[in-house]
Amino acid sequence: MKKIFDVLIFGVLGAFLTLGVTLSASEKQRAAQHDRVPMVFAMLPDYEAHIRELMTLHGLPGAAIGIVTADRILFLKGYGLRSLEDLSAIDTETVFRIASLSKGFAATLAALQVEEGLYGWDTALSTVLPAFHPADAGLKQGLTVAHVLSHQTGWVAHAYDNLIDAGRGQAAIQSALLALKPVHAPGQCYAYQNVAFNLIGNVLEHQAGRLFSTQVRHRLFEPLGMENASVGWLPYLASTNRARPHCLRKGTWQVRKDKPHYYKFPAAAGVNASIRDMALWLQAQMGGRPDVLSPAVLTALHEKRVATPGERRRYRWNDGAMHYGLGWRLFKFKGHDMVFHSGGLEGFFSQIGWMPELGVGIVVLHNSRRVDAMLPDFFDRLLDAVAEQKRLAASASGGASSMK
Repeated sequence: MKKIFDVLIFGVLGAFLTLGVTLSASEKQRAAQHDRVPMVFAMLPDYEAHIRELMTLHGLPGAAIGIVTADRILFLKGYGLRSLEDLSAIDTETVFRIASLSKGFAATLAALQVEEGLYGWDTALSTVLPAFHPADAGLKQGLTVAHVLSHQTGWVAHAYDNLIDAGRGQAAIQSALLALKPVHAPGQCYAYQNVAFNLIGNVLEHQAGRLFSTQVRHRLFEPLGMENASVGWLPYLASTNRARPHCLRKGTWQVRKDKPHYYKFPAAAGVNASIRDMALWLQAQMGGRPDVLSPAVLTALHEKRVATPGERRRYRWNDGAMHYGLGWRLFKFKGHDMVFHSGGLEGFFSQIGWMPELGVGIVVLHNSRRVDAMLPDFFDRLLDAVAEQKRLAASASGGASSMK
């Protein structure tokens, strides 16, 4: 019934366009979205074959992929194995550690608190987090909520990630951070953070009086139907259908020991989720669940806050200016706007992104860290299909004009 409804809606919108009826921006986006659906289905066999080639070429242990529009899941599939030790297969419910994709959840919770009037984006962190006492007076007075969420704290990039990797406790690492002298004033430049980003988790907990994990579950996981999603080390271990991390050692993939270190900073890297969960999350970020995330919340999250020119070396397929919003990266991909983020831990890698103009998005989860091509290769194929459709439409229009 849903498929018939989609076809009818697209047909009606197409008729309106033909008759010259003016459509709103949202109606045009919906028409374009439905126009892309058959395109995605047509390209899926070739794309799937490409995925299998990449898996074979690099000997990847496993992966999971989800492709969506704001109101429809187009594709969900697991590939390979959860673990090379027990040869268990990945399916659409297999739980992965999504690493820095967690930052989007923390930023979204902050946006909900801002929407409720608890504070503003430009509110000083010391105002909403009384325990924030940095040694530097400029940080205490000038660091805002938005600065934390957009990595404009003024501290050197990845400040004290080395202490996370060494297994130090959260309290000791945060104390070291607060004693660290910044290299810039807040808001002057971009420098990616994990320890500093997790300060927003402290803000969320102080303002709501509830743990970060509880807020994510009640305000995001449950309303969106993310049944396998969780926050933290113990829920990850408790899952009977979880992917294990793999790393290359002397040319051979090996299962690595699970490490809890980054779970100590849950707002930065503590979320676990399946590909089905992440498809639902992506739909919500694309505007498909206004009952949970309002347009105002999404606009705030996806607004350009700071230029990140140095990131062009990492994301070689970006072809324009790069920015960071609030928990999200903002790219140009072959001239088209893309909202994106990636995440990586030892033995795990994840990517999520969508093009608002095309109304199509994709999530890719890996239980290894070697290949980052699955997301950009999908958009390459989609844009090629769009270009071919435009070429055929122009050719048909030219032929029709010549017959008049």
